[in-house]
Amino acid sequence: MSSITKLERAAAEQLAKHLSEHGANYPQYNPFHLAFELLALARRLNRYNETECNYGLSERQQKNVERLEKRVREMLPPQVGVTFNGDPRGYAVKLHFASGVYNTWGGKTWGGKKKGWGI
Repeated sequence: MSSITKLERAAAEQLAKHLSEHGANYPQYNPFHLAFELLALARRLNRYNETECNYGLSERQQKNVERLEKRVREMLPPQVGVTFNGDPRGYAVKLHFASGVYNTWGGKTWGGKKKGWGI
């Protein structure tokens, strides 16, 4: 594993805390590793979002995006909702926890959309 920055570690620790509070107890992951893996997948999705915005995606790239989104869904506990943002200006993935915690601007809701934990 490559070295991680203090900011990446802090983000993973915060996300791990919320994941463990919402039932992310998988034998193959401790919450920190689950959070770190989700953050890495979100970074990859965001790169595809940038590519789509600038050039468009090939059929193969679109299949990769779908595969990554499926992997994110499979890693999350059932009580955590997820939405994907195709716009590179925002978070690529938003998790919706039952407790309503969020790290995005605008409060719990904004523009009629449910806020969530952006990664």
